[in-house]
Amino acid sequence: MAPPLVHLKASFGAFVVACCFLYSAQVDRLPPSPAAHVNFAVTAAGPRDVVADLLVNLTTAQKVGQLLQVDIRKLFDGGDDWNNGGSPKLNKARVAEYAKLGIGSFFNTPFDGRTQVQAPTAANWRSILHDIHTIYAEHHAVPFVYGIDTIHGANYIQDATLFPQPLAAASSFNVDLVYRMGQVAAKDTLAAGIPWVFSPVLGIAAQPKWSRNYETFGEDPHTVSAFGVALIQGLQANNRTAACMKHFIGYSNPTSGNDRADSVISDFELVNYYAPSFLAAVHQGRVKSAMETYTNNSTLIPHGVSVRDALNHTFANVRYAEGVDTTGHVIGNRTADLALAASSTYTIVVVGESPYAEKNGDIDELALPDGQLEYVRALTAIHSTNVILVVVQGRPRLLQGAHKLAAAVLVSFLPCEQGGQAIADVISGRVNPSAKLPLTYPQASGNIHLPYFHRVNSECREGFQDCAMEWTFGAGLSYTYTSFEYSNVTLSDTKVWSNGTLTLDVTVTNTGLRAGKEVVFVFISQKVRHGAVPEVKLLKHFTKVSLQPQEATTVRFTLSAADWSYYRPQIGRGFHSVSEPGLFHAIVKHDTDCGRHPALCKAFHVEA
Repeated sequence: MAPPLVHLKASFGAFVVACCFLYSAQVDRLPPSPAAHVNFAVTAAGPRDVVADLLVNLTTAQKVGQLLQVDIRKLFDGGDDWNNGGSPKLNKARVAEYAKLGIGSFFNTPFDGRTQVQAPTAANWRSILHDIHTIYAEHHAVPFVYGIDTIHGANYIQDATLFPQPLAAASSFNVDLVYRMGQVAAKDTLAAGIPWVFSPVLGIAAQPKWSRNYETFGEDPHTVSAFGVALIQGLQANNRTAACMKHFIGYSNPTSGNDRADSVISDFELVNYYAPSFLAAVHQGRVKSAMETYTNNSTLIPHGVSVRDALNHTFANVRYAEGVDTTGHVIGNRTADLALAASSTYTIVVVGESPYAEKNGDIDELALPDGQLEYVRALTAIHSTNVILVVVQGRPRLLQGAHKLAAAVLVSFLPCEQGGQAIADVISGRVNPSAKLPLTYPQASGNIHLPYFHRVNSECREGFQDCAMEWTFGAGLSYTYTSFEYSNVTLSDTKVWSNGTLTLDVTVTNTGLRAGKEVVFVFISQKVRHGAVPEVKLLKHFTKVSLQPQEATTVRFTLSAADWSYYRPQIGRGFHSVSEPGLFHAIVKHDTDCGRHPALCKAFHVEA
């Protein structure tokens, strides 16, 4: 049995970015438009009228130019050193060429993020964009729009606030936090004069090997939809920032596991698992833009808090040793390290991945490097110390059983610059953790591509049971002396018309000795489906409650046709919802087995 999973809800206090481009445009062969003068002044008419007037006066070549987006680095010569007042040199002649071509959009950053230089300040950004806008105006060109990646904060802008990556943020199951993340991200990005944000990523984390899992809100369509809508609404709350949902569609499940590789996804899965988050972004989030998929189907020291610094400030008598690097190679004295652990009451070992983004994060092996796992095994073999394993990673790397003897495991994913402090707060007991895994954590390499909502015919060989996973979707513990009991699960009726509603009530009680928070999940399962093989279950609702010791509360959910319907896979014909009559179950809690816990499963019949 796996040790307790204490899954970190990182403290939210900042924001970072990482996105991608819409088009890599070849513009050199586009002829300049003979109609150089375009009246783009905004009159008393509404924005739609202004756009209509502009389009009437644009030539075909200019309209094509408006569809093109160019990397801003094409406009600069020289280095990218922002230190000591330096900056890349804007090639004004090249800007003028693009203005004449009518290039409608620029993206990215003029500095190379791979080098150890400071990002431009908001003032630097405004100066750059002002200079480009001025040249555009001199050539009577339609003003361009500028966009940039802002996934977990404006990391391309110096001194901006950084938050945990979306996968870590989703673990909180607190949509209000993500809404506020969006507000701060929009504020920081807009301060630089940039009104367009390439966020959120709305793909589901269906392929554990994929190097961009950390940019998603997990594997569950409902969870991704809820957090995606919250982030979009937060980003666009100021009415001056446009969010951009991406990457439409199926990009998050490359068949090979490598970034930007093609995906092979069935029509049913595409419309029922991958499309809902994008539909929610449009209908509930009112997202203002979208990005297509790429594939078929600093002199200033970072002012965050490292795990080491936070532990030093939180505990007395902390001793530190470098055991192995992220590749697994020994960099310390192994004998001395093990002796140090043996003389310590607690040993906190931090393992995980090297930094990466997008394509350069592709891997051949999902397990953590052997050297890291061997180090963990050596430490947990020492009986005189209690090992607390902290795993910092952007995707669920296999632990190969190395954690089995650890006293506790804390999966942080990629927390923000204050993540070290959050980890120390959880380990010290200052914070009672309440996060839940937003994806399935695989145990073996043979079952890595199997989300919790797999079809009922995708079970494993021994007795046709669910395949063994390290931890399931929704797993995550509070401290052992805080537990939550579920009782009095009731449905308002056992029958419902296909377009009707049901009310589900459940009482949640904190039976522990300490205040805590609990995520209440409601899944729906369908016994038999005529159009396709049904899933084991599918999350439809969740909410988070905060309870004092011995306090109880009744949580109510309203179930509707959207919860027991599915989309008929007819690609190209719109979305046709199907509600089949038959037997369904409403399931409370992430780990409920209806055979063993019938009180947490309520059956109902949908009637045509």
